[in-house]
Amino acid sequence: MNAPIKFNDGGYADVSALLTILADPAAHKARLDELVAAESAAQARIAELNAMASETRRLHSAAQATNIVSENRKKALDEREAEIAQRAEQLEQNSAKLSAASLQKRENLVAARESDLTRREAAVAKAEAQITAKHARIKDLSTSL
Repeated sequence: MNAPIKFNDGGYADVSALLTILADPAAHKARLDELVAAESAAQARIAELNAMASETRRLHSAAQATNIVSENRKKALDEREAEIAQRAEQLEQNSAKLSAASLQKRENLVAARESDLTRREAAVAKAEAQITAKHARIKDLSTSL
């Protein structure tokens, strides 16, 4: 006699599934085709998402590189702007110094001219006094003759 068959450890479920497949193979074939198509679609979607992720990483790296270049350019422009501002301030100071020096020269020239005129006036006054004195002596001499 044969020993009775015991279905334990999930064996009964497997046999039951096989029996349902054998009972209606067309429905299971359609379901299997459906699952295979779903798996193919999922794999295609995974490949598409991987490509998108790769493109995103590439674009992110490019954006980071662009940001680095942009930041370096901004730093260089800021440094250049500070240098230009400093040079403008120096030019303004030099211009102010030159302007002050120019004014001082003009003041010195005016003072020199005033001093020269004062000297000339004194010389002219002295010469006039001498001429007047000589003129008076000549009159005295001419009247005494």
